[in-house]
Amino acid sequence: MGINDDNTVTRDVVKINLNQPNEITIEEQVPTRIGVEAFAAVYKNTMYVAGMGDNRDEIWKYKKSFGWKQCASLVQGRCRHSTAFINEVLYVCGGFGISTNLVLDSVEAFNVVTNKCATVGKLFHSIQSTGNCVPFESSLYIFGGADKGNVMFNHVQVYNTKDNTCSVLSTPMPRPYGLIRVVLWETSAILIGYSTCFIFNIETETWQERPQFKTDVYHFGLVLANERVFVIGGGLWENDKDGIGAWEFRDDIRYVPLQNIIDDKPIEWKIHGKLPKPYFVNNYANIRQLRPQAT
Repeated sequence: MGINDDNTVTRDVVKINLNQPNEITIEEQVPTRIGVEAFAAVYKNTMYVAGMGDNRDEIWKYKKSFGWKQCASLVQGRCRHSTAFINEVLYVCGGFGISTNLVLDSVEAFNVVTNKCATVGKLFHSIQSTGNCVPFESSLYIFGGADKGNVMFNHVQVYNTKDNTCSVLSTPMPRPYGLIRVVLWETSAILIGYSTCFIFNIETETWQERPQFKTDVYHFGLVLANERVFVIGGGLWENDKDGIGAWEFRDDIRYVPLQNIIDDKPIEWKIHGKLPKPYFVNNYANIRQLRPQAT
């Protein structure tokens, strides 16, 4: 959701069946304004999106059985933040403050059981444009990001949700990076961006690089499912022969076997299907379709 072609942000929700090629449908529209740089996360097969509405402070949840429902609001409206669940709590980290016009260091926690949201701590560095963070055990790992002037960082911040403190790892990213997407695989984070791919072992704090798996686009969706890594849509700024620039978008849903990335094999992107049209993909989440039990 939150897909756009740089001119129009559609309220459509596109459902992509990751088990069946070319099975792509349009679901119930979002009933509020979509923040193009809001972020989604899933808890118990329900998708929660933080950063919606005119003030970017709305939290909504979606499930096929009941559609869209509004939840409690964020303490501070924001976009370009990072979100992840640890147990029943959705953590919303950093981002760009809509009312303050500043890059944020605050961390908010939304409890889906009590339907309450509160500021619980601070990051070590104020950041925006990080993409989603990775939850591991009781901590959130937040990679890179940027300041208000879009100067990129290479630090890895670790937010401990047990005592609500934040530290910075002594082993930074190999280079500064913003707008990178990340998925968790066992004890490693797989980060993929426009120009490269990294594997970060959380337990050993070591990095490996796989540049052949770069996406060549920004603002794409990244999902790990069925031992495959899917890249959805995205865009790239291109200049024509007269030097006039414009965004060029992709509509394909492509994937590569996860093992190819782990083993550093030659690139092998395959096409799974196509979006309704070429788009940026800002908000996305992996909801597992549960099969009905046999009777």
